[in-house]
Order: sequence, then C-alpha cells, then structure tokens
Amino acid sequence: MVKTMVISLGLWLRQRYDGFIKNKFDPKEFYIRSSDFDVNLMTALLVTDAFYYPDNETRFRDFPRLPTPVHAAPMDVDKLLYVDIACPRIAIETSKLHNIPEVQNFFRKNENLFHFVSEKSGANITSLEDFLDVYRTLAAERSYNLTIPSWAVQNYDEISTAAHFWFQYFSYSNELKRLRVGPVFELLTENMRKKSIGELSEQKMFMYSYQGFYTSAMLNTMGVFNGIEPPHSSSLIFELHQTGQNYFVKVLYQNDTTFQNPPLELTLPDCSLECPLSDFINLLKDFIPKDWEKECHSIDPISDPSYPSYTGNSENKNTDIQMAILRKTNTETIDFTAKK
Repeated sequence: MVKTMVISLGLWLRQRYDGFIKNKFDPKEFYIRSSDFDVNLMTALLVTDAFYYPDNETRFRDFPRLPTPVHAAPMDVDKLLYVDIACPRIAIETSKLHNIPEVQNFFRKNENLFHFVSEKSGANITSLEDFLDVYRTLAAERSYNLTIPSWAVQNYDEISTAAHFWFQYFSYSNELKRLRVGPVFELLTENMRKKSIGELSEQKMFMYSYQGFYTSAMLNTMGVFNGIEPPHSSSLIFELHQTGQNYFVKVLYQNDTTFQNPPLELTLPDCSLECPLSDFINLLKDFIPKDWEKECHSIDPISDPSYPSYTGNSENKNTDIQMAILRKTNTETIDFTAKK
C-alpha cells in the first residue's frame, strides 16, 4: 500500500510540473538527496522512477534506462536529514521541556495511559518516543485491516491523541526548532536567494527524502502545524515564483495521499499567501544557526543576540520527501518539500 502511495506521489508531481521539468532526467535542473535509511532511499527511487517514467509502457520501452542518481550522506555527519544526528545540545534542550507547565501537564495527564499501554503491549515504555512506536505499530496493523487487541480498540483515540503530541514535542521550543530544522531552512532559503539573483540559472527542483518528523517540525517552525502526524507520501512544497522583478514564495502542503484534491495553500503568520521572498527569509532567519556545529556542542546559552527565547508551542495546529523546485515563468522559482 505504501509503495503504491509513493508511486502515486511521483505521478502527481509529474502531472503538476509537466512542461516545467523535462521528461528525461537532467542533472542540471533536478537534484535529489535522501537520508541514509533504506526506506528513505527506496522512496526516493520510487518517486523519481514514477516522475520520469509515468507509465509502464515507457518504463519497459526505455529499459535499460538512465537511473536517477539519489545522493546521501553518512548518518553520523548528516545534520540536514538524519533525525538522530549526534547533537548534545538537543538532549539538553529536550530535557528542559519538562520545566514547561504545558509539557508537565501532558505527562501528568497521560501517566496512567503510558503505564496501561506498557503493561498491555509488553513494551518497555520509558519515553514518549517509545509510546509513539507502540501506537505506530497499532496504526499500521489497523490500516491493513488486521485485528488489534481489544484493549487497543477501546482506547485507540486516547492513545492516538497522546502519541501525536510527539510531533509537537520534537520541535516544541525555539531552541529545538533551530537545531533540528535550521540547517534545512538555511539550504532552502539560500537556494531561493541564489535563484533570485541568477546563480542557479538552470536548477529547477531540489528533492529531499527523509523521516516524517521533519515535515511536522518544519510546519511547526513556520507556525502552521495542526498537531497531526503527516501521512505517508504527503509533501510539503515551497514554490518560488517570479513576477517581473519581484519574487514571492508559496507554501503548499499535500496531505491527501489519494491525490484527488489540490494541496493546501498555507499562509504563514505575518505574511500573505504569496509571501515576498525577503519576508519569507526574514521570518525564518532566527531559526537558522550561524554555526550549527558550535551550537550543538555548546552547553552555554545561545549567544546569538537575534535568537528568540521560548514562546510556547505553535497555536496552529514515516518517511518524507522534501523538494525544492525553482521555476521560471511569469510566476517562477519553486522550492518543494515533500514527505513520503
């Protein structure tokens, strides 16, 4: 089922960007990078295969065809896409969350539920992430119409609600937003800036395949997360458009994995639906570390004077693909983030 959804994502992207991205792979206009997890690498390969060979007849007629290269960095140095990259500061900032009243209330409220699920499932639940793992197992079995235990059926909604808190918890504070997705936003905004001044004249699309936590963290950082886990094969898209001498960004979220409906158009706080590029960059600049490595291995408070302190969680409430598409028309340059 997931394989079909991933292929459908590639077909939907071809339909959306056909005529803008060539039918044959051209490394000058398209680039894809994945985290070094097998599932993310396979996702990237399936999406690009459907994107460049949208029908079976073409696939077999052109075989052996030129494969689309998928780039990856070793996990231990991949600060861009690896969710568990070694960063002592993340552990420090995560531990600080338990001093926040809202977080304390969540764990206090769900303490009995955690003990109940641990006892019934046999899992050693010592963290919210452990609890999420149990929920995801139940959710996967349910999606395949398998029978789940009666205790899970009776408490499924409560388990689901508690588990989904992880997707806010992952990037709950501004410090965590900065350390977890700051490098992604740095690359995103820098590519858009370069495109706008002609330094990426031929490049049109960047695509990134990664674990689903990043999509929720990016939405949370932008203040538009709804608190619900992004589904498999969903996609977060950043399009950079040009009208005359002006550039603006549109942020789209395709969370309908049947691909029967158009993507949601997201309006960022303090910006319009068509957010001027300069405003978009300004909205994200405080979440981009000047020296990620230094901040990650420091136990001292962030010294950057522009760095915001904790302001509470966003009011707006798997495996992913992020894409950046840089387009040229009267409405031009696209940056696309997609979740698998």
